Amino acid sequence: MFSALHKAGATVVVVTHEENIAAYTDRMLRFSDGKLISDIKNENPTPVRDLTIFEGMYRGGNHAS
Repeated sequence: MFSALHKAGATVVVVTHEENIAAYTDRMLRFSDGKLISDIKNENPTPVRDLTIFEGMYRGGNHAS
């Protein structure tokens, strides 16, 4: 879904501590103690072939928890 949004021209920001999730992005910004410590273009992002790998990682919607 995020990949399709990005290809359509939308800016997508993903915040994660997981390197395997960051590997799907085109650019990685790293912060430490509130300061930007690196800005790296990912020349070879992991292609999204099967969106089911993300199932259960996010519960979207406006329902009460």
